[in-house]
Amino acid sequence: MSDPQPQRRAGVVGVLCAAGFMVVLGAVTTRIIILQTHPPTELAQFVDDRTSSWEVEPIRGDLRDRRGRVVSTSRFEYRLVIDPVTFPSEPDRAIVQLAEVTGLPMAELGSRIITTLGENDIRRRMLDEWNAPDRSADEPPKTKLGRFLQQVGLTPPPRDDTGQELTAWASEAGSPPPMIRYLPFKPLVDLETANAVRLLRIAGVSFDRVAVRDYPGDATAAGLIGKVGFGHVGLLGAEITFDTELHGEPGLVRYVRDDGGRPLWVGSGDWKNPVRGDDIRLSIDLELQRIALDELRRGITDAGAAGGRLIMLDPASGEVLAMVDEIVTDVEAEPFPFIKLGEENANGPAPEVDPDHENWPRYQVVRQDPKRAIHPALGRNRCVEDIYEPGSTFKPFVWARAHAAGLLGDTEKIQIADARNYRTPYGRRLADVTRRAELSWDEVLLFSSNIGMSQVAERLEEKDLRNLVHNLGFGSPTGLGLPGEATGLVTNARDWTEYTQTSVSIGYEIGVTPIQMVRAFSAFARSGDLAGTMPQVRLTAQSADDPIGNLVERVYDPETALRVRATIEGVAKRMDANRERTVENPVEANYRLFGKSGTSKIAVSPPPGYGLPKYGRGYFEKQYNSSFIAGAPFDEPRLVVLVIIDDPAPELVRIGHAYGSWVAGPVVRRVMERSLRYLGVDPDMPQSDLASGG
Repeated sequence: MSDPQPQRRAGVVGVLCAAGFMVVLGAVTTRIIILQTHPPTELAQFVDDRTSSWEVEPIRGDLRDRRGRVVSTSRFEYRLVIDPVTFPSEPDRAIVQLAEVTGLPMAELGSRIITTLGENDIRRRMLDEWNAPDRSADEPPKTKLGRFLQQVGLTPPPRDDTGQELTAWASEAGSPPPMIRYLPFKPLVDLETANAVRLLRIAGVSFDRVAVRDYPGDATAAGLIGKVGFGHVGLLGAEITFDTELHGEPGLVRYVRDDGGRPLWVGSGDWKNPVRGDDIRLSIDLELQRIALDELRRGITDAGAAGGRLIMLDPASGEVLAMVDEIVTDVEAEPFPFIKLGEENANGPAPEVDPDHENWPRYQVVRQDPKRAIHPALGRNRCVEDIYEPGSTFKPFVWARAHAAGLLGDTEKIQIADARNYRTPYGRRLADVTRRAELSWDEVLLFSSNIGMSQVAERLEEKDLRNLVHNLGFGSPTGLGLPGEATGLVTNARDWTEYTQTSVSIGYEIGVTPIQMVRAFSAFARSGDLAGTMPQVRLTAQSADDPIGNLVERVYDPETALRVRATIEGVAKRMDANRERTVENPVEANYRLFGKSGTSKIAVSPPPGYGLPKYGRGYFEKQYNSSFIAGAPFDEPRLVVLVIIDDPAPELVRIGHAYGSWVAGPVVRRVMERSLRYLGVDPDMPQSDLASGG
């Protein structure tokens, strides 16, 4: 039987050694911690934090249309990066290989790489000279640098990659510039190409992973969707409106570095995963957007116009279903001869304009937007940013207020002695396009009588009309959320005159945006108890738990709103009758529309620092914004559509075919027919009307 004592002694010795080792290790660790956290004064200047962190960019969420179709999404591509310090000193073969695999132009690759290698060689020689031991430490940097620049034959002094003189850089920094270590190239390449380059195993070659935003719905919705900018942050349109939700939360990596700055390890708990951004379901429908764009472009072409705008809204929910803005860049028009302020008499008298001349030129009335040429998303969204005077499309709002106040008798007839040269009580001249000697109040709205509407305005108090304008949301942004939304223009109480009272009643002296108009008109297109109220317009799709009513403020009682709807159905019927007579192969009318046309002069707005020429007037002569706004189907409206045709061609103006009912009305009809059919809405046109062609 063996003696257990030696084994027992060996075990005790092992335990004591282990304990001693642990004590020593603990003491060393404690000392390291003390030196790191509370170093002695003589060592403090040499202590450096060896921990670094790196933020991990999250994946941006998708923008989708109301049916879940992707309109904006993110993916990753790769940017080729060269480190000229470690790149082969004999670069020809490596450059040829990179060009062949990446498809990048060999001339650009070679030129930039070889130039940078040469630049680094200069910097290396400068650094060697700078650090030479025979130089005086007290010598001023500029003098020292100047001497060794002369020695290496650099005259004039070279420039670095930012164009900054090396002499200036060194003079400020007290040393030569550092080596160039980062040389990126465009365009980006895909993962397959990046992996193929990695297999070449060329020193100094790496890739940055770059988030790229794709826009599958770009052709139809670019101006509404917008763009992301540097850092994948929302820059325009819906991308900036919902940037917080889309962006997500970045991750974080903390790691320990060695004395050369190289990563050593990542500790437990030092990695935080990024959180992907939320997907946003927009209210727009890509198919409705396509229909709107298709028909608006057709309408602009048919009218020879300078541009056009269209908004489609669900009046029940306030959802924007489509929004289109087009500008024609090659329309034949000349700049208006504005006069620079302060120079009116510098070169003789100011030029005269003769608005009554039969050869009045066609001037540029749509503000040019050069950024659109770069990308459609970079242009202004005129549906929310630009205002216009709505003309006769504004009349139903004023008529409804007077009717609700009991100021328009159902059997009353107004007499118009001279529809060509009517004078208001304060002497303002008005004329009607449709001239009738007698009109009922319903006919005032049906035939869009300026004279009749001026008498409506006379029966309303100025305060009452002004409050109505504000209650309808004019003069305030709608809250849609798109950047740059205009508030519109409403004359303040101090400047409101009887002239203003008349002007507003016929849609002048008030500046509105298209989005404000469709929201206000929705008061006539909501059903049941909601008739007479306006929805809160929205750019996101309504979810199942959202309140359907979405009531903001009641503007009219339901009976008044429905009365206006019934009256302006006649306006749509007149438009359709005209369309049947004049449009080749008109679309068949299957849905009952109620709507209003408008044809308003375009205000002359001098740019900052400029004024009108001699005898210049406040409006362009014979140039108009021609519009039509309508809802359908009649009993349970699903859509409100506004179309504005900017500046129809002079040929149409001369023959009297530039009115809103001629150029914008047919566009609204075609959009309604195609859109309601797409939505699966049953036709509601009576069979007798269908048989007669609408």
